[in-house]
Amino acid sequence: MPFVVTVQLPERKCSAANQGLEPPPVSKGRCLIRGTARTCSGETQDLLFEMKFFLNVLKTFGTELLIALLSFFTGVVTARLLGPKDQGVLSLAIAVPITLTFISNLGLAQANIYFIGRKRGSLVDITANSFAVALSIGLVIIIAIYLFQGYVLKTVLRGLDSASLMLVSCVVPLMLVDRYLLSILEGLNQFGLFNLRRLLTPLL
Repeated sequence: MPFVVTVQLPERKCSAANQGLEPPPVSKGRCLIRGTARTCSGETQDLLFEMKFFLNVLKTFGTELLIALLSFFTGVVTARLLGPKDQGVLSLAIAVPITLTFISNLGLAQANIYFIGRKRGSLVDITANSFAVALSIGLVIIIAIYLFQGYVLKTVLRGLDSASLMLVSCVVPLMLVDRYLLSILEGLNQFGLFNLRRLLTPLL
């Protein structure tokens, strides 16, 4: 009768790396580290979003203060150089395109922010649409001012000459393009470029 010997070997515990499997997730704070990926909980993402929002608010507030200071400085310099009469004419010439741009905006700037934020349109289409609308509205305004410039110069804009009026009217489409592009930067949360561009306004 043959003699049989049974030997029980000890169990060998293999790590996840040796088995070729993904290691179990390790909790670190409010984030889970799974392999090389790091997944944060909703609470952490909300905290990061609030911090980013707070920083954007501070940057925008600081930009507004700098714009106010630059506007005050440039206003004093131009008043000293031009005198009261020419300063008034300059202020009127500046107010004309700003007012026309505000009236002819048509809410497209707010629409750009909404559609980009909600991802309801491609960035290329929104940008192209903004250029097309701005140039179209600007062309209509230029033609209208050219046709009614006699009446406008005698009533609303007394003090401006015809050449100055046509010159400031040509600025309207450029200001509309600028306004629409700023709204696109807002929709993309590019507040660094947004604030940098707005800082140039008093200097222009």
